[in-house]
Amino acid sequence: MIIRVCANPEALGAAAARQTAQLLRDAIAECGTARIVLSTGASQFATIDHLSREDVDWSRVEMFHLDEYIGLPENHRASFQKYLQERFVDKVRGIKPHYVTGDPVHAAKVGALLQSGPDRGSGACRQSRRPAAKRPDPCGLDWYRPKYPYRL
Repeated sequence: MIIRVCANPEALGAAAARQTAQLLRDAIAECGTARIVLSTGASQFATIDHLSREDVDWSRVEMFHLDEYIGLPENHRASFQKYLQERFVDKVRGIKPHYVTGDPVHAAKVGALLQSGPDRGSGACRQSRRPAAKRPDPCGLDWYRPKYPYRL
């Protein structure tokens, strides 16, 4: 594991955005498309801001949203969907967002869509037929397919 120490949250966000953007560009080069799951909160402000300014072909990226409050309307000021729409999706052109709502049935559908994606962990761009389990990654990261991808 490589541990990087940054001078401040802004520098950490910039470094995380650069690394994430490179992983996205690599996936696009290898597979033609890429997927990303974004979380929200004050700790993500700098990363999301810097990532939105990175040179990525966003039209080839699907964005998944990590979680949402149950019963909160998408236009509520505390909505994570609103947060990502305003801070990221509105700033990048062509990205395909898949938002989670506070509805467990909808969250399950989005979770199934996320799990149906290409199996990049094997180094091949194909639909995954492996069981939900730890998979090796060519970048040296461990990827897990959770049993319940969205927790409400």
